[in-house]
Amino acid sequence: MDFFRLVLRLKAVWWRLLMTQGMFFHKLASPRIIKHSFRLKIPTTISANRTGSIELVFYQPPQYGQLGRSSGSPHGSDALRGDHTNDSSSSFQGLPCVVNFHGGGFTIGSPTDDARWCSAVACAVNAIVVSVGYRRAPEYPFPVAIEDGIDAIFWLSAHAEEYGLDRNRMALSGFSSGANLCFTVPLRLREELLKRRMQDDGADGDVPDDGNRGATNEDSRMRNGNENQARNSFSVGKIVTCVAFYPSVDYTLSRSQRRASNPGGPSKSLPEFFTSLFDAAYLYPQHSISLSDPHLSPALASDTALIQHLPNDIILFTCEWDQLLVEGEAFRRRLKDLGKRVTGEMIRGVEHGWDKAPNPLETNPKAERAYREACGWLRDIFER
Repeated sequence: MDFFRLVLRLKAVWWRLLMTQGMFFHKLASPRIIKHSFRLKIPTTISANRTGSIELVFYQPPQYGQLGRSSGSPHGSDALRGDHTNDSSSSFQGLPCVVNFHGGGFTIGSPTDDARWCSAVACAVNAIVVSVGYRRAPEYPFPVAIEDGIDAIFWLSAHAEEYGLDRNRMALSGFSSGANLCFTVPLRLREELLKRRMQDDGADGDVPDDGNRGATNEDSRMRNGNENQARNSFSVGKIVTCVAFYPSVDYTLSRSQRRASNPGGPSKSLPEFFTSLFDAAYLYPQHSISLSDPHLSPALASDTALIQHLPNDIILFTCEWDQLLVEGEAFRRRLKDLGKRVTGEMIRGVEHGWDKAPNPLETNPKAERAYREACGWLRDIFER
């Protein structure tokens, strides 16, 4: 590790410690939240030459024990198994699963930062929330966070019955950079499925184009055929919706452009020392990363990719006084134009990360209302 990367790492560690303290006070505020049920670590399988582990933090609904499972127990239970006398496809019916990605510029933050959101979903939606501790930059730059997110989905899909999850009712949620992962993970997911299928067949060559770049009709026919084969060989859970809070979706916009676009003015934007740290840590090596890569800037993905690889239901919240407002609202309009059902809203009079205030003496009615609305939409989608 060169000296510059070492300095970045020391800065990241310092801010991680400070953020941990801030989140401690944030969780003390009213209303009271439920504690996570248990943690576990899973091995990485995707990132090349970056072996390690990914922490998963489980939040189970309070009534989970009444369903025949002990809160905190990771093992399966007959009480969550449906009637399988008639239809083998319904031999197991668990609870919906929401896979959550925390924010922090891919550099700071932890999977328990969103404990209030995870608690709200577990209680109001009767779902199991799994918050992903993806590996952070600068130690693990782009695209490791995306790859870890995909690993988490693969693992949860494979172990759904063991952990009481309904793999046909999965959702993604996230905040800021974590909301970016809500879109980039599914965009990259199919590519990884095809890659695994080709490896399984002993095939050589590149993964077929995923619609983010130009393709001929013949390419499309080959792609569709390979996709069907991949689905048959490597099945993953069905992602039915994404819940994104103040996402970053277009890295081709400079930080100065983003700050200038903030309706609240530059003073309402994230401090420059934060954004500079995040970009230097995650976008490395800088000369080899295209800022228009859809796996970094999902707003620049092709229409085909967005239509095919994102769920039909999107729940999107933006902040009025946010440097990411303009790109977030532009992405909302584009998704609607492509036929997606987009709910959520712009929260007026709030800044980026408004729901994470580290003041234990104040409630946050705007955050509570937004969470409550998002949970209502989530519940409706899961019950369809």
